Amino acid sequence: MDGDGATRAVAQFIGATTFASIPEQVREAARKTIADTVAVFLAGSGGDVVPPLRAYLKRNPAPGPAPVIGWGVTATPEVAAMLNGTLGHALDYDEVTTLYPAHPSAPILAALLSCQEPAALDGETLITAYVTGFEVGGQIARGIGLAHYHRGFHATGTLTLFSAVAALAKARNLTEDEICTAIGIAASLSAGMQRNFGTMTKPLHSGWAARSALVAVELASVGWTANPSILEIPRGYLALYGDERSDPALIAPALGVPWVFVSPGVSLKKYPCCWATHRAIDAVLQLRRELGVGNITGLTCRMPPGAFSQLPYQRPATGLEGKFSAPYACATALLDGEVTLGTFTDAAVARPQIAALYPGIEVVEDSACNQSDKSQGGVGEAPGEIGYVEVTATTAAGESRTARVYAPTGSPQHPMSWAEIEAKFADCARSVLMDRAQADALFAALRHIDDQFDARDLVGGIALPLDAIPRPS
Repeated sequence: MDGDGATRAVAQFIGATTFASIPEQVREAARKTIADTVAVFLAGSGGDVVPPLRAYLKRNPAPGPAPVIGWGVTATPEVAAMLNGTLGHALDYDEVTTLYPAHPSAPILAALLSCQEPAALDGETLITAYVTGFEVGGQIARGIGLAHYHRGFHATGTLTLFSAVAALAKARNLTEDEICTAIGIAASLSAGMQRNFGTMTKPLHSGWAARSALVAVELASVGWTANPSILEIPRGYLALYGDERSDPALIAPALGVPWVFVSPGVSLKKYPCCWATHRAIDAVLQLRRELGVGNITGLTCRMPPGAFSQLPYQRPATGLEGKFSAPYACATALLDGEVTLGTFTDAAVARPQIAALYPGIEVVEDSACNQSDKSQGGVGEAPGEIGYVEVTATTAAGESRTARVYAPTGSPQHPMSWAEIEAKFADCARSVLMDRAQADALFAALRHIDDQFDARDLVGGIALPLDAIPRPS
């Protein structure tokens, strides 16, 4: 660790980035990811985190101007950011990066859509701030390395906080010194543990990152102090949260060279569950199509070492636990032939038909699965991107067939089209009983978000029938 000026370089990058300086390829990827994330915000309003969050807000009333997406109510910017950020990650249906294991979009957009400065957040400003934040968080992650994640931190709570800070700093046009201070404040607010996967606290990490970002930026803008070199100094952020391989010197040269949205890319989720299960799901669905569900008597799923740190549940008891269970992912894909929002209710996980499949499903970590093939994808460094996942099906006739997946549906190697994103958006809106015409109009506006005078208006008036939405049970 040495004082290489990483924090100052990040601040300078934030200040220098403009809408025009962002390549159109990156802007288009951002439009897609923003639309996908708003879909997930909407669907989150039907999740099981909503009743306790509404009870929390009732016990701690926070009147203010910021909209809570889908609720038809407003709160203070900080509280709205916490609620919106939590809703955006509640279903584990939000995007993932291939640079590091995190979901930056929900914290970034929750913070931007909840803040009240600038007075009008036009579409070009939103895209510029969003892309800037995504880039900064990704490159700080590059500097800290994967040791941070492997030690048990949840990067969606710890690292995307810096993404949200950078986005807010760009939107609010903070000075270079104020940005360095905001990053210093945020470093002391960084939190999130993987041991809370499968519980409501996992999505709270996203909400808390959004709220903490607002706190950090607001304090920095009114004269609060913090160490302005926090990323690189001895006993600073990378030194404490990383390991001896963490290197702040990696951050500055990588900013926008190339953009994270270009390389290694961003993945949108086809299935509403942990990204580490997606290749297994794709493989099982392929085998089901080829062999027929009635002919498959057993499945063996081989995954790269480290997969179980993300997937701790062998026999999940709840819908939330099911999102982090490789055996359940294989079983439900085989039984149902699809994996949807309805796959992860408590009732769906508890089906006797699923329990009957478990004895015939084996999931193992295998070091051979670390081998990557650049022609196929699967060359990322984050869990869910390393190497490949291989599923072998056995049949009643004693035959076997294997499907190997390097890069899942929705990855940069197999990206989702606008039509596929629109279908996901419609399904998310339908799951929370949103009016079809309203949903179609919202999606059309998001697809052309550059033209919006104030992006907050897109979500500010949405009032879903929360009490009528079927809850996971």
